[in-house]
Amino acid sequence: MIYVAFRMLVGDRVKYLGLIFGVAFSTLLIVQQASIFVRVLELSAYLVTANPEIDVWVTRPGIGATEIVEQMPEGWLTRVRGVQGVAWATPLYRGGTTARGADGEMRNIGLIGVDDATLIGAPTVMLAGSIEDLRGPDKVIADIATFKRLFGDIPITEQPTIEIGKRRVRIIGVCRAVKTITGGEIIYARRSVAVRLTQEPNNTVSFALVKVQPGVPHEQVARAIEAQTGLVAKTRQEFNDSIIDWTMENTGIVQVLGSVILLGIIIGMLVVGQTFYLFAYENRKNFAALKAMGASRATITLMLCFQALFVTVLGYCIGLGGATLVLYLGDTDLSPMRDITLSAPVALVVALAMPAMVLSTAILAARGLVNGDPAIVFK
Repeated sequence: MIYVAFRMLVGDRVKYLGLIFGVAFSTLLIVQQASIFVRVLELSAYLVTANPEIDVWVTRPGIGATEIVEQMPEGWLTRVRGVQGVAWATPLYRGGTTARGADGEMRNIGLIGVDDATLIGAPTVMLAGSIEDLRGPDKVIADIATFKRLFGDIPITEQPTIEIGKRRVRIIGVCRAVKTITGGEIIYARRSVAVRLTQEPNNTVSFALVKVQPGVPHEQVARAIEAQTGLVAKTRQEFNDSIIDWTMENTGIVQVLGSVILLGIIIGMLVVGQTFYLFAYENRKNFAALKAMGASRATITLMLCFQALFVTVLGYCIGLGGATLVLYLGDTDLSPMRDITLSAPVALVVALAMPAMVLSTAILAARGLVNGDPAIVFK
């Protein structure tokens, strides 16, 4: 009966291909947009992602995102270091200024100032130059996309100079930084250099990066820091989750991408469901003949479910491949979709949801067929 169901399915090539490509398009739309949604939320916490060795993040109260900061005085860092359970704490500076590129266009620059002594917070993926070169005076490292936008086709090993914040600095290295959701330019410098470029007069600490002593619970140290300093201290996971929550509440990501994902689901339900139902209805004479020959209700239902699963698996594989290709082609240095790749959890959820959606249509179609009159084959 499975072979009969297969021959019946491929016999109507128009509807057969329509079912496959309907599932494929719906899968592509849902997987691509849902992957973008997940990755954009993850990238909103790009500073946390870029510093996996940090156990606790300390900020002023009210900081919801790493793009919106309020600087702290240098002395507050000493208070954090004095909390029991803290192995060490280093400052990280996040500020902004402007720079003029080789084409004469002004660009907003996001400056990340790493600790002068340890260089904690510096990028980990270097494409040219060395992190240690930051120790020289007025030296900075640029993200690859920032370098290309500022200097065009100049080789990344050229080490050009540029005016940032009315000061001349040399770009001695190029990195591939974790992309921000705003897509802005990123330049790394020692904190002492960064605060001069942004002309920050007094407060120069955006975040205190804390490493907890071995064996001490991170949550315990975070609560102790809050109690003794009045600052906000969150573990790596807590800070990551709070940034994602802030992004969902204060941006249009949920509404924009959520509507597209919902559209993909509706397309799948309407187009694929309706096409499969029509396919089953137009083959009612074939099913009636099988019923007249003694095929049971369970057999007919099994045949329809096989047909539904067959087109779903083919369509899902095609759609998943298409979504992967689109995201891969978009993951370039200058693309707004850089670092946005296929999300494995999304692919798994869609792999479970798509068959359930098509199977529900098959079961609805089976209810009408199994109750049909076998005599229809003679009409």
